[in-house]
Amino acid sequence: MNDTFLQFDLDGTISDPIDGIARSFNYALSFFGHEEIPIFDIAQYIGPPLDESFKAITGKNFLSSSARPLKMALYLSNKVKKSD
Repeated sequence: MNDTFLQFDLDGTISDPIDGIARSFNYALSFFGHEEIPIFDIAQYIGPPLDESFKAITGKNFLSSSARPLKMALYLSNKVKKSD
């Protein structure tokens, strides 16, 4: 059996996802009334769970369970807009 495999490396080694991630962070921050932060400052928050990152940035429990459905809907609507 001769199988062919294609492997993708999407952790930042080959691709650089920081621009898209930073725009998403700032979109969410702005939408919920927080100041946007520079891209190079966002880099330190990439990797940990989003709730921990947003809490570190805002000082608030940004992804509280009561607000999760609204925030998920916002995220999904933003993704749909960008893919049009």
